[in-house]
Amino acid sequence: MVNKLFMLLIVGTALWVPSTSFAQGKYKFCGRWSYQFVDEGVGEDHLLHNEGNFGRIDAAYTWAVIWRDGSSVWSGYMDADGCTGEITALAGDYKFWVTTAINKDGTKFWIWPTDDENWQWFSKDYPDQPERPGLVVTHTAFFGFGEQTAAAAAVATHLVQQPNQGLLERKYNIYAKQDCLGQAGFAGCYDTVDHVYLGDDNFGNWVAFNKSIVAHEIGHYVQDKLFGRIDNNYDLDGGDEFPMCSCDHVESSNQAHCIQSREHQSAAQVEGFAQFYAADLYNEGSGSTAGFGYYKEVNVFGFILDPPVAIDVAIPFKWMENYCMPDFLTGAKGTELDWATFYWELNNKTSSAFSYTDLEDVYEQACGGGHCSGEFMTWFPLALAVTDLYGPSTPKALHFSDTSETHGVVHF
Repeated sequence: MVNKLFMLLIVGTALWVPSTSFAQGKYKFCGRWSYQFVDEGVGEDHLLHNEGNFGRIDAAYTWAVIWRDGSSVWSGYMDADGCTGEITALAGDYKFWVTTAINKDGTKFWIWPTDDENWQWFSKDYPDQPERPGLVVTHTAFFGFGEQTAAAAAVATHLVQQPNQGLLERKYNIYAKQDCLGQAGFAGCYDTVDHVYLGDDNFGNWVAFNKSIVAHEIGHYVQDKLFGRIDNNYDLDGGDEFPMCSCDHVESSNQAHCIQSREHQSAAQVEGFAQFYAADLYNEGSGSTAGFGYYKEVNVFGFILDPPVAIDVAIPFKWMENYCMPDFLTGAKGTELDWATFYWELNNKTSSAFSYTDLEDVYEQACGGGHCSGEFMTWFPLALAVTDLYGPSTPKALHFSDTSETHGVVHF
């Protein structure tokens, strides 16, 4: 004898759930961003291709509009599952719209194609929908495959759901199909006046499809708003004497700097922080590895590795000390790779870890109590700031000094 009968009727992407009531039914609409990144699968933990050769992520906190018969019946930011609120399931033609505007608790990412275009909207039609007495029907739509704005939105959606990523309650602007203004050869950049630009590289590839570059440029944005953009005059001097410490081998992008170049330590911190930020976004901090897809060519003993180059940011390469000539006199030179691995361990690996707020405090202390915009920064003022803030022999101070030695960012 059957005591209960459960029936599920699936039509397309709509899930019908019977009710014991014959009250008016409800419709709910859910969206997911589809993405395909060229640097996926380099050992990272997040934004993987979970649908074979592409991936999907709930369009959480994304602006959406529902039309019925040509009129809006619901609008707002979707919830953490990328779903709208429920609306009365009246008969009619429905259209589900989403755009690349994301807002979680006041932290906003607004993503446009270019600085002279409006929002890019995506939509899905649901014609001839009947009334649904006693039912709650959920329609799920997939948006944005192959679109630059949607790829950037997938990164931003993932980012706002992560704790402790240094984000503020403010708007972050991204132009997903536009080269950097006034910076020839730079496919991606942050202009220090509230805009990230994602254009195409020297081979015509759109960098919005490289999730490491998207996160890297957002990392510059975050750094600037936390404690200011310190001086980033690269002044590369690896040259012919140290080819593994120059960017002469780079063809896909500019040669102004690269992850292995010997450059001013202040600039190495700027770029190293952004590389670390990307690795931090796509990896669990508690893990023993941190896969990062580097987006320029890398020279390893004369063998040129094409991007994306898989780099484990949890490894202390000590690139400057092993392959370049450290500046033992002033300590004013560094490499982006060493600073990226330094920040990774400083932020992730012990109970004395430095959060983004801690890093903000250290840099502002090193800059005299305010933002560091334009300041030339070496390791030594940071070390003094750590001592001033936490004391000379505290676990946090010892973690800073030990990590500095381990990753080769101090050369005195």
